[in-house]
Amino acid sequence: FLLALVVFAVIILLPPVLHRQHYLVINNDTAAHLAAFEAIKNGQTNFLYLGQEITGYTLVLIERITGINIETLFMWFNFIALLFAGYMVARMTTLITESRIAGAMSLFVITYGVGSTTHLFYSGTIFNIIEMLILLPILLILVYLALKNKKVKWLYAIAPIIVLLFFFHPSMGGLLLSMGELQNIKPEAVL
Repeated sequence: FLLALVVFAVIILLPPVLHRQHYLVINNDTAAHLAAFEAIKNGQTNFLYLGQEITGYTLVLIERITGINIETLFMWFNFIALLFAGYMVARMTTLITESRIAGAMSLFVITYGVGSTTHLFYSGTIFNIIEMLILLPILLILVYLALKNKKVKWLYAIAPIIVLLFFFHPSMGGLLLSMGELQNIKPEAVL
């Protein structure tokens, strides 16, 4: 498991190490995030959701302290988030299956074997990855532990993470709302 983590980390962190001098904006989402961070840096509050606000203020602070430009910091943020996403899925899988081999395999499968993960990453929608592959596995781990240990009262302590899932990025709340709307569609309307 440890070897898989090391290999995974090397693979994930190799691109930012090789391209640390500049960050190529290859999509509109990344450009929009960078514009929001620049607005925050200039004293304006121009963010779309909580995740972007937290990240923006943090990156602006790190830029002021270190002098590293916001584009480079955001590049590192993206790759580290992808690394942590793979790790959280591996931890969740290891815990639930009680198999380190399954955890090590899920580390690579969720990142490279699932097209949606790489699509989200290369589309610049890193906050979707954080929400679905970091925050959601943390929530599932906590729910699993609460139910496994028969500590149902723990579920109340998990409520802040559920709230965070809805406000960190609109994808989780939007997904649940759209699923509710889909239930109201009549079969003859689709045909």
